[in-house]
Amino acid sequence: MRKRESIILAILLALALPAPAVEVQFSGMARTGSAVATESGDFLLAEQVLHANLDGHGEKSGFHASPDAVVPVDGESRFTVREAYIDLYTGVADIRIGKQAIVWGKAEGFFITDIVSPQDLSYFILADFSEIRVGIPAVRAQKYIGAVSFDAVWVPFFVPTVYPETGSPWHTPEMSMITSEPVRMEDLSGSEFFGKIAYLGSGFDAELMAGYARDDQPVLEGPLPLPETRYRRFTVIGGSLGKPFGPVLARTEAAVYLDRAFTTRPSAGEFASERKTELVGLAGLDWSMAGIDFSAQYAGQYIFDHEETLVQPEYRQTASVRLRDAFLDDYLVLEMFAYVGIDPVDALLRPSVSYTIEDGVILKAGADIFLGDSSGQYGRYRDNTLVSASISWYF
Repeated sequence: MRKRESIILAILLALALPAPAVEVQFSGMARTGSAVATESGDFLLAEQVLHANLDGHGEKSGFHASPDAVVPVDGESRFTVREAYIDLYTGVADIRIGKQAIVWGKAEGFFITDIVSPQDLSYFILADFSEIRVGIPAVRAQKYIGAVSFDAVWVPFFVPTVYPETGSPWHTPEMSMITSEPVRMEDLSGSEFFGKIAYLGSGFDAELMAGYARDDQPVLEGPLPLPETRYRRFTVIGGSLGKPFGPVLARTEAAVYLDRAFTTRPSAGEFASERKTELVGLAGLDWSMAGIDFSAQYAGQYIFDHEETLVQPEYRQTASVRLRDAFLDDYLVLEMFAYVGIDPVDALLRPSVSYTIEDGVILKAGADIFLGDSSGQYGRYRDNTLVSASISWYF
């Protein structure tokens, strides 16, 4: 690890020793893992990862920092701080200031109203759902009144989606034309604003959100070979609802993206963009039967006033299924998660088995199987079907 990164880590650790009145907790996870492509036999991943959490709690304040270190077998070690924020507990609201990953909505593996934090797609969507969101600089205020909560977020500096690097097996030709926008702190012109009202009751729970944001996923504008990358603004209004029906939990989530920019191809050698309204929705069911946990979701996207020049299709439909069963007092867990694309038909199957050697030590093996049409979002990675193994130690 480079000297600068070591200094940063030392400072973070020093923050874990504040005044005696503050209670400090240290936790985290160390993982060693590797993945091999079944077709070529090439290693797609071989690295050691350390996720740490530093949490301090006082009577009127608190802090959290989560430094991450990644040490690959080949290449340079990477050190990042995913989150680092301070909480202030006031009589008016709870205020959180700093870099934070914000999770909204009820969908699993789909991002409908959960768009405050961008995604890290360095490994496509194969990262754990808890790790795929990027921490962003933000000021967040939360207020709880009985079963109702109010949530307001100001993001002063825009942070875009992280795409795979050139040379990565997850990098596509389309990504080669995208120029990533660095975080700029010169002014507040890139600010984003989000708000949410939520109700959590015994009979049902619901959320209503709205936002004025810059799109984390850009459009391309201009002539080839180097079109310009633009992160355009749009307005979003959405919500979610969850209600139990006996042993079955029904979930739904939807959002309307108003005046969203989409890339078009007016000619073979030129890109442009058009503003359209997009509707995105999801319905899901969760239940247990014979000791097996089931989850099924269907998500659809529709672009109003679609034109043939738009790069994105008018409709996009995707389903997901999860099955999970545990044995040996939950020490052995079998799981299958699958995405299935519709028109074109393709799929990503993710079977896995994990075994708890002792409390906090988990051995896991699995596969990521890509199937279907090469024009689909999963079928395009058919050559990247892989098997993986890891051992994790939680502390």
